[in-house]
Order: sequence, then C-alpha cells, then structure tokens
Amino acid sequence: MTRNPLSLLTLLYLLFLFSLSGCSAPPDSQQISDHIHGIAEDVESRNTSAILGRLSDTFSAKHLRTKKDTQRMLMLSFLKYKRISVLLTNVNISINEIYHNQASATFNVIATSNTSGGTGLIPNEGQAYRFTTDWEKIDDEWYLQRAEWKRAFE
Repeated sequence: MTRNPLSLLTLLYLLFLFSLSGCSAPPDSQQISDHIHGIAEDVESRNTSAILGRLSDTFSAKHLRTKKDTQRMLMLSFLKYKRISVLLTNVNISINEIYHNQASATFNVIATSNTSGGTGLIPNEGQAYRFTTDWEKIDDEWYLQRAEWKRAFE
C-alpha cells in the first residue's frame, strides 16, 4: 500500500479548514440572541452606553424616534427604578431569506423592579411584555433597528 503525498496534504488542509471553522463567528441567529440577552443584562446593570451601542443609527421604537430619545428614557428609568430584573422567554429569531442582512425577533420580557432599591426578594412592581424587533447586519455585526412592545396580557 503506497501513500499518496497529495492526499495526505489534502487531508491536512481540510483539517486546518475545519479547525478554522470552529473559530468563526457564531451563526447570525445566535449573534442576535446574544445581543438580546446582552441588552437584558445591560438593563439590569444599568449600562446605558452598552445598550446604545447595540442600536443601529436609524433605531426607532414606540415613542422613541432616535437613539437620543432612548438614552433619555433609559436614564429616567434608571433614576426611578433602583433595581431592575429582566427575564426573557420564548426568544424566536428569523433571518430574512431574501435579504440576509435583515432579521426579526420576537420574545417575552418579564421586568420587575424595586423603586426603593432594597434587597427584598419580592419586587415592588412588575410587568410582562411581548416584543417584536427588527435587526440589521452592518459589517458582520447585528444592530437593533426597530422595537415594538405591548403588555402581554392586554
């Protein structure tokens, strides 16, 4: 049995390519899911700049027409609510089959807060929301472009 050096070289090349694929960026839907969960964590840690960094330059939302409006709303919310907890459920992401740089995501948010900032286990306030969001991919990075929400039980 003779070994063909070309096939050994080909095999090594393929192994190298497969090892590189493990280092590549996660699939688009995973990136968007990571951003959604990241925004929830940023809300809990009151990190306004990180939240704004995940929004596209053309971002708009219910009653928020610009990123500046969003920044003001976040600052007011963080002043009013000393401790905010966010629970995400039913995150569903759909990449546009024609325009691969566009996607949508829907998810439920259960947000609770303590206005006093206490460490009690039972929050003072809470609400469940259903979010519908649109995302756009710019230079291999996903940004939140539009968000709408409504109370889940209305």
